[in-house]
Amino acid sequence: MRVGGDSMEFSCFHITTEDRLDSILKYGLKPNSQRNRASHKTPHVMLSLYPDWSLYNNFKKNKKLILIEVRHPQITREMFGDDPEGLAYEGIIYPSYFRAVVNIELI
Repeated sequence: MRVGGDSMEFSCFHITTEDRLDSILKYGLKPNSQRNRASHKTPHVMLSLYPDWSLYNNFKKNKKLILIEVRHPQITREMFGDDPEGLAYEGIIYPSYFRAVVNIELI
């Protein structure tokens, strides 16, 4: 959590590849998109409490990663339960809910 003014604001994260960034910045993170780590579409957007890089070791080589910090009023810490690795969010997360978009290079 991050402190913003007098209230606590909750952020969570999504990691994707750079080749998807233009579409994500235009349309948001959308359910039923082709996954980076699987050959099928899923009816949700995966979010994590922390940017856990170990989850992304299976990305194709030579793909640049993008970390998106999400701050959405309908997504709360409680929705993650005891699983910090994943929340399967079934709605669209529009770019207006992106707090930060960061290029990442794994070394």
